[in-house]
Amino acid sequence: MIWRSLGASHSNAPMNLITYEQLAKLRLRDFVPDPDSVDENDDWEWMDLLWHNESVGFTNFCRHEDTPDETGGVEISFAELPAPINRRMLSELGLPLRPGMSSEEVLTALGEPVETYKFVRDRISYDFEVGPAKEYSVSCTVKDDEGLIHVSLIRSDLVAKGESENESED
Repeated sequence: MIWRSLGASHSNAPMNLITYEQLAKLRLRDFVPDPDSVDENDDWEWMDLLWHNESVGFTNFCRHEDTPDETGGVEISFAELPAPINRRMLSELGLPLRPGMSSEEVLTALGEPVETYKFVRDRISYDFEVGPAKEYSVSCTVKDDEGLIHVSLIRSDLVAKGESENESED
């Protein structure tokens, strides 16, 4: 069963989000204890765009093909890396989140989601537009028995680019 809901408002929660310039410099290798554990892939498809991807499992730091030296999006799957690394990544991104948060805590931290999805019985995903100028799209997945298990952050201008390119192909 797929359930989707569109929200009307956006986050008003105070956040000290990372700037685009700071995000551009982030590399997954700088966070992991063993940089050799990071896989690199070109032509990684995410959000309807192609990226250069650094990954450990489902944790990814992505650089758009047009700006291969600039990280434009990050996905964090908390099961992939130790808790202190996950907390450090969230802190660097400026997101007031932590692994294991309940849905209520995520909504309190980020505000009203713009979309809500329930693809699987035991979890729910929320999409948010965050920042004073809605600079970022943030997605959070909360599992019933584990709390917050996955977070992604991507520059809103890149989300729009992917949507535009997808529409032009239709």
